[in-house]
Amino acid sequence: MADIGIVPSVYDHCPYTALEMMANNIPLIVSRINGLDELLDDTLCIFINAVLSIEGDISFDIKDLSNTILMLSLNKSLRSELTARSFEVLTERFAFSEGVANFYVLTFKLCGNSSLYQGEIIVYGDQMDRFSSEAEELSWDLKPNPANTYCDLNINPGNNLIITNYLIEIFDSYSRKFKSYQFNGCANSINLQDLTAGTYLVNLILNKKSYQKTLIIQK
Repeated sequence: MADIGIVPSVYDHCPYTALEMMANNIPLIVSRINGLDELLDDTLCIFINAVLSIEGDISFDIKDLSNTILMLSLNKSLRSELTARSFEVLTERFAFSEGVANFYVLTFKLCGNSSLYQGEIIVYGDQMDRFSSEAEELSWDLKPNPANTYCDLNINPGNNLIITNYLIEIFDSYSRKFKSYQFNGCANSINLQDLTAGTYLVNLILNKKSYQKTLIIQK
């Protein structure tokens, strides 16, 4: 088993290599690039910075990398701290049951209530029931839907739920995030003027829970 894991990638969206090393309590040295810097942060690994040439080529400073490897190999307490924290995050965010349950909720939200969807969603296990019930706890809507230049977001708090700060994210069908809003209160308007026609996913994050709805934009 390795003592240190090194991932000097020029691009990695979600590398299984890093996740496997986190699962095996191997401290990580990774490149600070798109993908890895979303998967990890400075409490989970040690980042090395990429070097960009005039021609646009990405490389790494060998001296910087070797010094980082030497430093981490000599610092047992830092290795222990990084592996403990990364393993905790791995089990919270990337466990199979959590991922499958979130995928089910997203699939049902996008397809299950559509008149165009003629299939059947079959799920197994208590994890699915738990995530499904959590996703249905909050009553909220987007109107008009289909929308054009704007839509109104309304939340019915119910059960004396206090609506404070919450986040709205808008993703396209390729999971690319186009918009992000920080809102207060139960009624707000979302500006859609610079979004093209298509189908989008609206993700509402409130009290550390996510709720999704499909939004159709027609121009």
